[in-house]
Amino acid sequence: MSDKKLQKILDYEPEALTLRDLVRLRSSNGSKPLYIIRDEVLTYADADVRSNEVANKPLELGVQKGDVVATLMYNSVFQALVWFGCAKIGAVYAPLNVSLRKDDLAYSLNDTDAKIFIIDEELAPAYNVCQENLNISPQLYVYGAVSAITSGNAHPHDDLYSGNSALPDVQVNPNDPLTITYTGGSTSMPKGVLATNLS
Repeated sequence: MSDKKLQKILDYEPEALTLRDLVRLRSSNGSKPLYIIRDEVLTYADADVRSNEVANKPLELGVQKGDVVATLMYNSVFQALVWFGCAKIGAVYAPLNVSLRKDDLAYSLNDTDAKIFIIDEELAPAYNVCQENLNISPQLYVYGAVSAITSGNAHPHDDLYSGNSALPDVQVNPNDPLTITYTGGSTSMPKGVLATNLS
């Protein structure tokens, strides 16, 4: 056997068919940085463990496989962990466009039927304005100061780190929904595009 073929065998890694499996497999990269966002660094190993915490807390709160967790946030390590956490439990991650305002934001959030909504403190004014047009009542978490939300019961995002760090015992399949991405809505209201792990 040639050295090239032997190296190919040694370098072989099992194929990940879901984001859940990919995060777990890549944790073997240990302390190498996966994300560097602003001044925050998320390593491959931490992404796996910390996303388990972010996954297990929604399970404790009653979020089930197929339920939606929506965000209105600028890029951050926490937002990445929310996405990975959703993937760990088969929840559908719906990152709403940060430029959405009033009617478009209310429409999109209503359309998600989210069980949990996480909002960046800086974007709270947009949410405060659209609240009167919401017909859903997701559990609300704020990335930043909870006081930015003018009405309703909001929680600090740190509460979502309080789950167990073990991998959640949920069966996630390649064809399960993974994300909902909303179109720009330039000609009509934004439309949600559902993607699976294989999309």
